[in-house]
Amino acid sequence: MNYRLEGSLNQKDNIKLIKKTIAKYLPEKWRIRYIKIGAGRFQEAGLPDLIILIKKDNQLQLQFWIEIKRNWLDKPTELQKFNIKDFQDFGFITFFVAGNEICFEWPKEDIKFPIINLDDYFRIFFGQF
Repeated sequence: MNYRLEGSLNQKDNIKLIKKTIAKYLPEKWRIRYIKIGAGRFQEAGLPDLIILIKKDNQLQLQFWIEIKRNWLDKPTELQKFNIKDFQDFGFITFFVAGNEICFEWPKEDIKFPIINLDDYFRIFFGQF
């Protein structure tokens, strides 16, 4: 698979794109809450940028923890990579997003990594329900 190195979205525009894409495929009557994690001196370092909580029938169904990157050249810190993996181990759905592309695990330097289109991912994911 190839990956895009050109073009980028700032974090605000990337969050808008994520919200718009999820809204297309989220089943009716499901509730959704987006929580933007802001960096600051009182904030724990290395947390993902966006948490998405999804409820169905008043029960929490899904939690997404998303690290947003401007593009695939904008590498995460070691702490960000650790936290993404750690949240996966706890059962959360976690991934990196750059523009309209998703990557579930940051690769080693010399390996091209698989990229999934954001729209395709959520269409298939919510198609299960």
